[in-house]
Amino acid sequence: MIRVPRSLVVVRPRRRDEHLCGRVLSLLMSLFVTFSKLNVMKKDILPQQVRAARALIDWTRDDLANASGLTVRTLARIESSQTIPRQTTLEALAKALEAAGIEFISQNGGGPGVRLARRLDGK
Repeated sequence: MIRVPRSLVVVRPRRRDEHLCGRVLSLLMSLFVTFSKLNVMKKDILPQQVRAARALIDWTRDDLANASGLTVRTLARIESSQTIPRQTTLEALAKALEAAGIEFISQNGGGPGVRLARRLDGK
């Protein structure tokens, strides 16, 4: 007789457990769909912030692509909310924009945004 360890034994769940698992899975899937539709980037940088930052410093996508090492197509997809970028991509974007004088403003009552870290008149 072969002995099977208890950790390898699969027990069929009861019907109510199957129903509960199905409901939990359904809830998780609906949350995933909801959050993917929002397309909020990691690190609280929104596509609108990237567009606004470029406008503040008068950069084209080509300028930002050269400064960040990303492709123009990637920037276009990020800005139009067609993709959620990887953490390394966000870091490259933030580094390039912050080096150009942009400061990212997090959600602090007035909503997320961008501003120039230093004033244009030098004060």
